[in-house]
Amino acid sequence: MKEKNFEINFRSECKRLRYKKYQLCEILKITMPTLKTKIENPDKFTWREIRALEDLGFDMVDNLNLNFSK
Repeated sequence: MKEKNFEINFRSECKRLRYKKYQLCEILKITMPTLKTKIENPDKFTWREIRALEDLGFDMVDNLNLNFSK
């Protein structure tokens, strides 16, 4: 269930920030299939990717339910 909520929130963030998936792939230097896998299984995101998405304006900490301070 956590994964599905993350997927919904991730799509909402993309829409809110007006990013297309292909743009995120370029920024994160990953392929589209890899991004799809990470969206379906958020535990696969690396710290570098999480920080990069946060720098773009994504609210990743809340979406991933991580327990650390920014």
